[in-house]
Amino acid sequence: AKWKWMGPEKANSQKEPSSNSSNTVLRPRLGGKRQAIVFFTQLIAAFIFWVFTIMFYFTISRLPYYQPQLLVAGHRGVWTDGYAENSFEAFDFAKTQQYAAVEVDLRMTKDQKLVVMHDITLDRTTNGEGAVADFNLDQIQQLRLKREGTDELIDEFPYTLDQAIQGSQARGQIINIEVKQDKNMSAVALALDSICKTNATETSFISTGSTVFQHLLYYLQPNVTLEKDFLLHTPSMALMVPSNVNVYAISAELALFNLWVIPNAKAAGMMVLVYFLAIESPGMINFFVALGVDGFMLNNPEHCAGAGVCKPPINFTLERTM
Repeated sequence: AKWKWMGPEKANSQKEPSSNSSNTVLRPRLGGKRQAIVFFTQLIAAFIFWVFTIMFYFTISRLPYYQPQLLVAGHRGVWTDGYAENSFEAFDFAKTQQYAAVEVDLRMTKDQKLVVMHDITLDRTTNGEGAVADFNLDQIQQLRLKREGTDELIDEFPYTLDQAIQGSQARGQIINIEVKQDKNMSAVALALDSICKTNATETSFISTGSTVFQHLLYYLQPNVTLEKDFLLHTPSMALMVPSNVNVYAISAELALFNLWVIPNAKAAGMMVLVYFLAIESPGMINFFVALGVDGFMLNNPEHCAGAGVCKPPINFTLERTM
């Protein structure tokens, strides 16, 4: 390489500075030909890495379905055009698609009761307007649910958790309960009360907001299965979770950036459930099947069928293996 002295005031000067200059910097300068070689070498290396990544993904995504037991849950019952989310018609459709479970969302009403609702407001999913927290439960249950994509009203209203659990039990489905105010102890306590009151401790699991809550709930209701959605950086962190946290949920997008969370959760004896925010497809489903996950929360039933992972409902035992 050629070397060039570059002073602060004459950066482009070819003249060497005097020996008493204290502000000069010695910098290497590559010739134009060598710069081009370095650039194209880096470009080729990046291209090769990209090609091998794509080949790995498509190879994995085409592996045959091999896990005999996968828990497939319908996100919000079924979250797709033509169906009202968090409704019994969604539960029925999930059953026809051989989903073993359904997922529902809970929010607190003005009179401190739980209603099955995903959004903060009523506008998107019902014929009402305004925030869920501004209305009492009996007011909300006078509304009607909308079908996704068409805004067609159906003859169903927003349910209580008791009603949703009973609906899933009547269809032989496991119910995955997400409390949207999951750091609100009152909301979580009400959800636990509904689970116990409807004898759903063996056919449901509930997501909670903090590890502190989980330890507390473990002592209050040790028979209720809890779900946790957080980063498991190391196996030791996973083992710190209470023993009734049997389900570990992670978004596919996050798992791709930290694939260690899957073996860490498995090492702690937890069932790993993957849900998709944006990249749901048959290929991605099979990719995570190959990584050894135990189930999925899916939006589109066509993706499930395309991946070949939807099987007849399975009687899952939601117990830690460690």
